[in-house]
Amino acid sequence: KTVLQKFGRAKRGHCCVQRRQFIRGERVSVLPAININRIVAYNVIPGSVTPENAFDKPLSRAQSIIILDNCNIHHAEEVRELIEDCYC
Repeated sequence: KTVLQKFGRAKRGHCCVQRRQFIRGERVSVLPAININRIVAYNVIPGSVTPENAFDKPLSRAQSIIILDNCNIHHAEEVRELIEDCYC
């Protein structure tokens, strides 16, 4: 059983409404380094990812490919400079 029930009772023609208090836990972000076979390393960051804490570990050139999506931190000048310094 779970705390939240999927079914309940209501008068005919009315929807069953359940009100519950939602308490959000601590937000964490996980940044993985992966290859074709497995997760090589990961970094767990409390809170949201920022340009300052996204790349706080050194980058390795050996067999590395960096994939960036359209996330806001990927547009930061610090991220571009870091990648250009390591790979260009």
